[in-house]
Amino acid sequence: MSGLHLVKQGRDRKKIDSQRDFTVASPAEFVTRFGGNKVIEK
Repeated sequence: MSGLHLVKQGRDRKKIDSQRDFTVASPAEFVTRFGGNKVIEK
């Protein structure tokens, strides 16, 4: 593997992590964070 490949791989992994890196405390918070307005409480 070349150094350039490793740099690109690291950047791609960071992009995926930032998309997945959000925490929500409750279903209601999840819905409102993503622009929903109908909250279903179970």
